[in-house]
Order: sequence, then C-alpha cells, then structure tokens
Amino acid sequence: MPRLAPRTESRQLLGVLWLLLPLAVTGGLIWYGLVHTPEHRHSLFGVQGNALILLKAQLRSALLGLALIQLLLALRMYDRLPGGRACVKM
Repeated sequence: MPRLAPRTESRQLLGVLWLLLPLAVTGGLIWYGLVHTPEHRHSLFGVQGNALILLKAQLRSALLGLALIQLLLALRMYDRLPGGRACVKM
C-alpha cells in the first residue's frame, strides 16, 4: 500500500531548505553589489534631469489609477457599491 504522507525526513529537509532560501538570496544580492559598480553615465530609461521628474510623476499616476481600479473591483466583488450587483456567489 503506498504512503499518502511524505516521510518526516523529507519534510524536515524541505523545512531547512525554506529557512536557507532567504539566506541564499541575501548572499547573492550582497555578492552582486560587491562585484558590480554603478554606472553613472546611464540613467533610468535613458531619461535625465527634469524629464526624469516627469517620468516619475507619470508612473505614479499610472499606479494610482491601477490602485483605484483594484479598489473598485474589490468593492463590486463584495457588493459595497451602491446600485450594483455582487458577483456570482458559489
């Protein structure tokens, strides 16, 4: 008869691996930061100066719009909008 639950040794190994994962990611980021030096001749999306401020403002506006859409969809899903109908409930 096959076993339905995994062995405790493999569960313990998975637990240890999940604990070591953040340490491995942190070590990789530290190594990358030590090996690579920043290149100041390049800029964000090729934009510098006042155009960079405009780009940041446009990105913030887009994120705000997406957050408002997400809020409206959540309100509709939980039937919190006036005059609306909730999504189909299962």
